[in-house]
Amino acid sequence: MAEDFREEENNGNFFMRWWRRRGTFTKASIVVSFIIIWGLLMFIIGYSDGSSYFYNLHMGDVQAEVLNYTVLVDPSGGYVVEGVVQNRYRATLLLDYVWVKGYNSYGEVIALGMAPVFTNSSTVKTLRPGETAYFKTTDWAFEDGYYPEDIVSFGLTARGNLLTPSGTLCGVEIE
Repeated sequence: MAEDFREEENNGNFFMRWWRRRGTFTKASIVVSFIIIWGLLMFIIGYSDGSSYFYNLHMGDVQAEVLNYTVLVDPSGGYVVEGVVQNRYRATLLLDYVWVKGYNSYGEVIALGMAPVFTNSSTVKTLRPGETAYFKTTDWAFEDGYYPEDIVSFGLTARGNLLTPSGTLCGVEIE
């Protein structure tokens, strides 16, 4: 009877016999090691969407956060869009303008407004981490045949580039 048991054990799966002989700490270490290796491989081959986001962030192509904005009508009947942007990154952000798009009732862009960024009364080009600044449209460009009264909604884009601590653009190679 004992010989039959040993014979079945010898004919069993080699991996299962090997695994049963390992201690709890060794088994946990093996599992964690495989998870780390799998995660690194997935990151390297770009399996997750996060890797493309990381690439864009590393190359400096980032979006500043528009905290709020207000649309006003000036005395001439044109629109004035003003608001606040904030740098939510851990690096300084180079940000020239906030671009304001005006859409018609069909969802087509019919106007593009340029809003410089400023603090107090001076125009700024950079925002430090966590810093906020104001913007206000100063110039509008309309598609031919469209006027301010044709705008039914607005969209804002505040894109910029991250700077390294030395003040150069992130991801730019110096030759």
